[in-house]
Amino acid sequence: MNKQHDEMMARLMQTRTALDTVRRTMDSALDQVKVWHAHPEQVPTPAEIQEHKDTLFSAYGRYRVLQGEYDSLVNLTARLLNQHQSAKNAFEQGWAARLIDLLAQLQGEDLAPLREVLDHIAHQDDLPY
Repeated sequence: MNKQHDEMMARLMQTRTALDTVRRTMDSALDQVKVWHAHPEQVPTPAEIQEHKDTLFSAYGRYRVLQGEYDSLVNLTARLLNQHQSAKNAFEQGWAARLIDLLAQLQGEDLAPLREVLDHIAHQDDLPY
């Protein structure tokens, strides 16, 4: 699971970096629109408008790819959490089954000290999972 976690964290960092790049591109495009709006006398050339349009389309396309990557990371995270829950459930079931087995093997005077230890453990929340 550690390898999966490391891979997921690496993908998350790559996605964050790419999202930051898209954000900077969009900020730049928005800043340019603000400049054109603040100075209507500076009419952009058709080439500038086309370049601006191309930048926006490129950023939007990259955003859609990142949206898919984000969905993939969310699904991977959900799978890892399910694996953890499954392992936790298996541990708890094995723990409960082993207790029943131990109790079935004990006789009278051996049962009381074990019952005290088990009661003490049951009130602790530090099981190793």
